[in-house]
Amino acid sequence: MFTLIGMAQVQPGDLGILECLFPDFFPDQFKTETGLPYIVYFEAATVISTLDLLGQLLGSKGHSKTNSAVKELIKTCSEQAIVVKMGLKVEVSID
Repeated sequence: MFTLIGMAQVQPGDLGILECLFPDFFPDQFKTETGLPYIVYFEAATVISTLDLLGQLLGSKGHSKTNSAVKELIKTCSEQAIVVKMGLKVEVSID
């Protein structure tokens, strides 16, 4: 997943740098009325980075809440269990 995100960030960044350094390389359809290319690719890389970081933040919050909920659930477990063997109830340790 991180490889895909990295590629999605590098490609628009590289294209934006090319547009800044070599504006004559691009055809006229990619240029504004002033003759400079549209530089919108830096914004795409920034949005991808922001959404990735937001997803990582939400994921880590979810993992920590799940971890604490499982720990609280383990605390409520009993130390003994009742096992029925041949019709008899026998109390045994869960270990």
